[in-house]
Amino acid sequence: MHHFRPRTPGFTRPPPAQHDTDLVIVLDDGWAAIPHWAARINAAEAAGNAALLHHHRVTLLRSAPNNDGFLPQPAHPQTAQELSDILHHIQPRPWSVDRVALSERLHNLAPSPHNVLLISDGIATLHDDTLRNALSTIATRSDLRWSACDVARLSIHSTTDHTQHAIAEVPASCPHDRVTLRAFDAQGGTLAQFTLSTGADTSLPLAPALRHQLDHFSLSGEHGVAGYYALGDAGHRRPVGVLPTPGSNTPLTGSDFFLNQALDTVSEHHDVPSTALGSTQISVLVATDGALSGDTTREHVLNWVKQGGMLIRFAGPGLAAQSSTPLQQ
Repeated sequence: MHHFRPRTPGFTRPPPAQHDTDLVIVLDDGWAAIPHWAARINAAEAAGNAALLHHHRVTLLRSAPNNDGFLPQPAHPQTAQELSDILHHIQPRPWSVDRVALSERLHNLAPSPHNVLLISDGIATLHDDTLRNALSTIATRSDLRWSACDVARLSIHSTTDHTQHAIAEVPASCPHDRVTLRAFDAQGGTLAQFTLSTGADTSLPLAPALRHQLDHFSLSGEHGVAGYYALGDAGHRRPVGVLPTPGSNTPLTGSDFFLNQALDTVSEHHDVPSTALGSTQISVLVATDGALSGDTTREHVLNWVKQGGMLIRFAGPGLAAQSSTPLQQ
């Protein structure tokens, strides 16, 4: 679990200019390292090339686990080309780093003098002290990092009226900034665009006709998975049509009043006259007792059902009094 704040530096020296011992490069390659990723790789390559030029051993340690939960094996490039090939094939992982496993790797280094260059993601973890202890026995150590203010973590929540809100969270020490949030459908099409102030709870007014298409939100820029929020099936409010009748929405007494309240908790419900069925995007239609009493209405609904629509019909005295119709058969 991460605390979303800058890490308290364990050491603040600049990268070593001397090249009198072997070099260990520790590369943070979790989700928080996505911003400035190219610059991080270039820094690792420059430091490694300088050590190789002076005929020193270079060891590359990565801090984010593989898919199997274990850290990648240390790499020991022998040439500048080999180092470049290794570094430029690395991509940041969509999860956090493992400071405990990294500390064990550092403890297992051969007992010889080393320079250690930590290319840090700048984010605090619960196990930073463990890493500091592992580094405390190493004479020359340096911490290279970029601003943690370049990473915003996106969170989405809904209020009781089903309006969605967004917060782009940055460390408390960072100045407030503006970021762009986009809403996407499942095919990657943009549904809407919003401007957020970091740290502020912002309402996301989205037209009901678009809300059921919503699949995920994403912050513009290099925020990686921290700036991505997938709604999943639980976030989709499917459109449901209700056949209206005169007075059906009258509070407490209308035939649709309590039905609409129930539908509001799980769907986007719309009053859809039978004449409008062909032009709406609903796939489910609810008809309360008496809503299908007209011949024209029944004909429109029957044609819509034949085209693949689903009708949910409520029973009642009106239905019981009617003779058999194609919708009852």
